[in-house]
Amino acid sequence: MSDLYERAWPLLGLLYAAPGDAAAAARFIEALCKTVSDGACAVGIGRPREGRSPLLAFRYRDRRLADVPLVLPIGGKQKLETLGAGAVFDLSGDDPAFPASPLFQRLLRPLGAEPGPGLGMVLERVGTRATLLLLLLPAHGGWRPTSEDRALLESLAPHIRESLRLHERLTSASANARALVTAFDHLALGVVLLDESRRVSFANRSADEILGVPADPRGVARRVEQRTQALARVLVDQRSVRRGSLVLRHPDDGRPLQIFVTPFDWPASYGEAGRRYSTALFIGDPRRLSGDPIDVLNELYSLTPAESRLALLLTTGRSVEESATQLGIALSTARGVLKAVFAKTGTRRQSDLVRLLLTGPGELRRDAPRPRRRRPAKGRPGR
Repeated sequence: MSDLYERAWPLLGLLYAAPGDAAAAARFIEALCKTVSDGACAVGIGRPREGRSPLLAFRYRDRRLADVPLVLPIGGKQKLETLGAGAVFDLSGDDPAFPASPLFQRLLRPLGAEPGPGLGMVLERVGTRATLLLLLLPAHGGWRPTSEDRALLESLAPHIRESLRLHERLTSASANARALVTAFDHLALGVVLLDESRRVSFANRSADEILGVPADPRGVARRVEQRTQALARVLVDQRSVRRGSLVLRHPDDGRPLQIFVTPFDWPASYGEAGRRYSTALFIGDPRRLSGDPIDVLNELYSLTPAESRLALLLTTGRSVEESATQLGIALSTARGVLKAVFAKTGTRRQSDLVRLLLTGPGELRRDAPRPRRRRPAKGRPGR
């Protein structure tokens, strides 16, 4: 038993590095070949799937092989459909049809394997189908698996499956993080996250532009320093601010910046993550361009340009009479337009309409504003 642990222990270090590292996965496969008895070839096979761990995944990129049946010459009375995840099984070398099968000819032989005998392990199942397998086959004629080889695979089985589960969680967490960063980068609002020492641990695109931080691909540490110094210029007289909202003047041109500060108050169990993301700053800049508000109201509520202009004037505190005067239309016309706006927005009173428009969705960046098509006036030909 001690000999088994001595053989398995070096493999475990490579195995638990493999979920996020394709090179470590390749080293694990190579080390496994050297650890089992001489003459074996370790091969991982499975269906192509987005986000699959580099460990034991396909060693080829030919998507046409996705339809190759995983038909294997399993020895004894066992069947692949009945084996649970983690099960180790024998591969027979006596099946004359296996060397001519598409699985062997198109996948295993190019990877340097011989038909058998050998050992296999089920790593993943979807319903009744085994979708990921590890195989030990001869790399040249004459190799046969030993009882020690089987014991080694059985001892590694739970660790290999846990490594795959870790990769699934890492892949999911990485995808979630990328989605959040992409969402933040689409906001016109500047978003800045600070660590416990008030250094910038994250800033979205709008925050970088508001703070005047140039794009710099020379490393994360340099970006942290640039962002921290730029934010310090804006908050030069507000170093004690920990919570609440304030208006500051931009140091370059004096334009007002609306800043809201909120701490996260993470529990101690969050450890390093809680220390790295301690406080959030949201920065509003009146110069940020997020698209034509008339286009936005058209997309959200199907308001016409005339209806949108009236609704926007009402949000500034003007009455219907004042808005009609500014728009150059009769009061009766303004009231008719307002009635249409109520119907489209599901509101009944002016106060409800204003509240709806002021608490609507956050503004999005529009790096390439769409030109708004103007309809020709009635009775005039379009130009």
